[in-house]
Amino acid sequence: MMDKSIRQGLTPASLTRRMFSWVIRFFSSLAIYYFITEKELRQPLPVIISCNKIGIGVFEMNTEPLELSVDLIDDKVKFTGKTRNNPPIIMDYIPPIGDGNGYMPLEMVLMSLATCSGSTLAILVRSMKKSISGLKVSARGIRREEHPTGFKEIHLDFAIQSPDLEEPLVQKAIQMSEETYCPVWDMLKGNVTITTAFTITAPA
Repeated sequence: MMDKSIRQGLTPASLTRRMFSWVIRFFSSLAIYYFITEKELRQPLPVIISCNKIGIGVFEMNTEPLELSVDLIDDKVKFTGKTRNNPPIIMDYIPPIGDGNGYMPLEMVLMSLATCSGSTLAILVRSMKKSISGLKVSARGIRREEHPTGFKEIHLDFAIQSPDLEEPLVQKAIQMSEETYCPVWDMLKGNVTITTAFTITAPA
């Protein structure tokens, strides 16, 4: 007996495409329902799906490879680093290994985490139709006492200036940054204990 789907003109390939479309629509709807819990977040958010980008709301996933180069520029360990068309930055170690005339690599890690988490927080807050007039992210890293002396703990402190932002929304935005949207946080949190705090003050 001929299969019913074939009699209706649906080949296995077309069935697979249709099922994939249904799955994408289901999980997109489920993701939006899961993340939008507070009343202030119940605004419709577009779901962006294309062949190389998948995102929810204002986020798009950039999966392009990232490339940069660093060059040694003295007889110790001072490097200059550059990516794309941005100005170069200087990296160095403190004496006696280096001369202390640049950022240390672990300082760059802290700066990356602070910028990544701060960026996602600002974007999420604005997507909630709230104002944010100032944001300072301070990061403090506690290093291991044996080699490799990487971070064992990092604390992030978000100092936010906003006339209309409430604490539950900030807590939700930080949670979403950690769990979903900040790739630097995602890379670190399996190996480093990351804690957060925040304050909200009205603009002067």
